[in-house]
Amino acid sequence: MLEVSLIITSFILFILLVIIIVKNQILFSRRIGYNYLIRFEEVSTPIDLGKNHKILEKVKIISDDKDKGIYSVQSQLSDIKLKEFLMLEYHLTLSQVIVSSIQLSGSIGAI
Repeated sequence: MLEVSLIITSFILFILLVIIIVKNQILFSRRIGYNYLIRFEEVSTPIDLGKNHKILEKVKIISDDKDKGIYSVQSQLSDIKLKEFLMLEYHLTLSQVIVSSIQLSGSIGAI
């Protein structure tokens, strides 16, 4: 009987530990922001997000290829809100801005 109660207690503690770890990882992701790939298509002039202070208040640029109109960014905005913000800021259509969620490698990216 003692072994059964030890196994049940260990299992409950393990489940609680997993819940705490997952919760902390989610909170950490929300604090630093979500990772997105932004792509601009069919724009007349290349868009440089790094020169726009309003954009830099909302996103952190991780990497970019300005000539191809591709940016890897972190933002606390959702992908939809980020896309709407970029469309308003640069007067673009729905098809000219593509915002995709990307996943980092490692434990943070596994969420």
